[in-house]
Amino acid sequence: MTILIRKATEEEIPAIARLAGQAFHPTTDWITRQVFPLHLQPKDIPDGEASQPWRRLKKTVGFSTPNCAFIVAVNTTLDKNNQIVGYAIWDLPVGSSEESPVVTPADPELPADVTDFKVFAELKTILEEDHKASFGDRGLKDVWRSSSPSSHCHCLSSPLSISV
Repeated sequence: MTILIRKATEEEIPAIARLAGQAFHPTTDWITRQVFPLHLQPKDIPDGEASQPWRRLKKTVGFSTPNCAFIVAVNTTLDKNNQIVGYAIWDLPVGSSEESPVVTPADPELPADVTDFKVFAELKTILEEDHKASFGDRGLKDVWRSSSPSSHCHCLSSPLSISV
């Protein structure tokens, strides 16, 4: 098996979002099940699919942010389409605001009909408090962060710890 690690292209965002949906599927991922509870999911689509438009939009917004790096792991031997088998989204650390200003994309709106906003707000508050406690008042501004199938939250990582 040959895995190629390279920068993602914008055309690959739907595949990255699908992979995120598989890795963080509500049947196996407790956090996703809390934010997108079963009783709010439409009955006419498979469980887990209701969050896909939001996942694609969130990845699209991040992709267009200059301090974000999207990396994909591609299995070049699986088929001739070079299937994406892993991804990492890195928020690059920023220095002083003069040399590289932070560009924080607005989070896309969560789908109101399938989201438990109370749980989402609690989760966001917990993460923000943890970031400050762990890294100080600048939060994650000086930290390489990864969002990948191997991590639910943004975690302190080195640039070489891309998971597939």
